[in-house]
Amino acid sequence: MDQGEEVETMKMMLELAPGTPVIAISAFQSYLHSMEILGACYSLVKPFCMPALIEAVDSVMGSQGNS
Repeated sequence: MDQGEEVETMKMMLELAPGTPVIAISAFQSYLHSMEILGACYSLVKPFCMPALIEAVDSVMGSQGNS
């Protein structure tokens, strides 16, 4: 999926299901910043290690319980 498709997919998803947690993953820091502005809860820069992914999921899922 190219970056344009990812942005459109995230916008559509958040329009259909507001509050859906999104973890953005990319090799490009500037792209991740844009995704956070659009609503991503968390972002990971490639390459990343499994503990970083687990931390991201735990963070996002923990925030779901606090809503």
